[in-house]
Parts: sequence; C-alpha cells; structure tokens
Amino acid sequence: MMSDRLHEEGELHKPPPELAKNAHCKSLDEYKKMYARSIEHPEAFWGEIAGQFHWSKEWDKLQNWNYDLSKGPVKIEWFLGGETNVCYNAIDRHIKAAFHRHNTPNPGLGEYVLRPPA
Repeated sequence: MMSDRLHEEGELHKPPPELAKNAHCKSLDEYKKMYARSIEHPEAFWGEIAGQFHWSKEWDKLQNWNYDLSKGPVKIEWFLGGETNVCYNAIDRHIKAAFHRHNTPNPGLGEYVLRPPA
C-alpha cells in the first residue's frame, strides 16, 4: 500500500522481508560491503560480476581510464578486447534456461516436448 505522506530526504525504507530474501543484494550492510570492495578491489569485483555473463571472447584488460587532461582526453573503457552479445545476456540465455527447466526430453526422439510452466 502506497503512503500519501511525503518522505524526508535520507529516510531509509527497508524492502519487505520476502522481497529481500530473493534479492541479489539482501541488505544495506551487504550493499555497503559490495560497494567498498568495488572501490578497493575493482578488478576482482567487476571481473566476478562480468563472469556471470556469457562472453564469446573474454576481455584482455578489465578497465582503462584517464581523468587527467594533461595526459590526453578523458576516457573510461571497460572489458577491453572482450566480445559479448547484450541481447543474448539480457534475454536469450534466460529463455534457454526456462525452456530446459520447464520441458522434458521426448524419449527416443532426442527432441523436447513443450510444456507450459507450472
């Protein structure tokens, strides 16, 4: 239920426990730990995050940046040399996983029988 009350800036709103238990980041404390690690060990942190995706060619260098105009134009580059398909990672791999989860092999034919999700 939505509240009609205006919220104060900085006010903390916790998600319902049933939503939080299935979330990628389950608490503010977990978020703070992840954030600190992303700053203190960016190569390891972002390498692990990127490792959760499909890459047709893994990157050679995770990141490269320049914020110093005296050394050239400002640039921020990620996953140099890597190749991936955003559509596959965003949609196709999930469809493929759902297909295999909700369908069973048709014995002897080597094909799948489509069944609606339960």
